[in-house]
Amino acid sequence: MVWIVNFTFHRIAKHLKMKKILFAVLIVALSTAMAQKNSIGLRLGEINGISYKMYQNNYGNALEISVGRTNSFFYGNGRYRDGFDDWADKKNHKGATYVGYDRSFPLALQVHYLFNNKLDDVTPGLSWYYGFGGQLRYSSYTYEYWYNGEYYTERSADIDLGVHAIIGVEYKIPDVPIRLFLDGAVLVEIVDNPLFIWGQIGLGARYDF
Repeated sequence: MVWIVNFTFHRIAKHLKMKKILFAVLIVALSTAMAQKNSIGLRLGEINGISYKMYQNNYGNALEISVGRTNSFFYGNGRYRDGFDDWADKKNHKGATYVGYDRSFPLALQVHYLFNNKLDDVTPGLSWYYGFGGQLRYSSYTYEYWYNGEYYTERSADIDLGVHAIIGVEYKIPDVPIRLFLDGAVLVEIVDNPLFIWGQIGLGARYDF
């Protein structure tokens, strides 16, 4: 009985100690985030969505995270039609007749580490930046087709993962906590179409807080 009480006590103590450690880590993380400069806003282009930027050392280098919808131009009917025959072959439905497709909302996540270079001597509030990171894109799609006189529908996932290089300019509007930006990037796919290259552009605005 004593052994059970001691065992239970030590388990509770260990659990409380772990909670304290996790709480301390959370406090440090939040303190670090609050000590840095933050900016959040909208990105249009590739991708379309929310862009969050965390600056270091008084708006110096930064970590940028964007999440949203991928540009529908890259998910047009031509891409899926061109890939149908190979897809059908992999499904052992060689010679299937393509009818059409339907797809889910295409999502993307991109993360960059950016090196910022101020151009205050040219225009106060102006800077240019470059950086590197990665991008993950996901969409599911359903093919409709005929095979051996029967009508089929089959759903698959489209996952793209690649490395990203980006360059752009940013302008801080005087006396207003708003930053405007324009950038261009190159995405080199690793999955599922290795070494396929995407050209991407984006523009938008963020609010400093």
